[in-house]
Amino acid sequence: MLKIKEFLLDKLVTSYNESTSFVMTITITLLYIKDKEFRDIFFNLEKVSGKTDFTSFIFGIFLIIGILLTIYNAFSNKKNHWDNEILLTYILLINIFVSLFTFQYLDKLHSNYEVIFPFFNIIYSYTIGILFIKGKIEVKRLFSDKDIQLHEILIDTIIITLIIFYSKNKLNNNWMITFSICISYTITLNSLIIKFNRIILSKIRYLLFK
Repeated sequence: MLKIKEFLLDKLVTSYNESTSFVMTITITLLYIKDKEFRDIFFNLEKVSGKTDFTSFIFGIFLIIGILLTIYNAFSNKKNHWDNEILLTYILLINIFVSLFTFQYLDKLHSNYEVIFPFFNIIYSYTIGILFIKGKIEVKRLFSDKDIQLHEILIDTIIITLIIFYSKNKLNNNWMITFSICISYTITLNSLIIKFNRIILSKIRYLLFK
């Protein structure tokens, strides 16, 4: 029973890493470019005064810090403990924010299956958050000193672009559901795809240079 618990805990926490934060940043960037409703959440100007709404300003600053830190962590092999803790907080808050935002608009959803994504994300995020607060998660287990490879970035970018395109253009989902689907992919399938890709590349290198 203890081994099963350790296995589940390991699978749970190792789904949050540099790749997770990078995919999340790609999702945010693409949605910011493509979706006006999502874009208006950040640095939104009030029509009357022309001033930036304070809440949207804070959201925007938080987003910029998270994106810059994600890029730094992805390509730097000199990562410190505090950078990693901030990055984990960034991932958790984005997940919870999107999920809670989605639950406020359940009446606008096209079908019942869409509820699965925000529900899964918020349960997952709260679980990770509680484990982190209780000291059950070592941040250094999540974020290694190994850089993300260029081909991994390309794979993630292509997959996320296809998900967003299909969700927005074919299923006519709003940004909340689209984001929730991307997050669900990120914390469940992304690590498996990256591992599979690394195995394939290692086999190819072995065949070419043996």
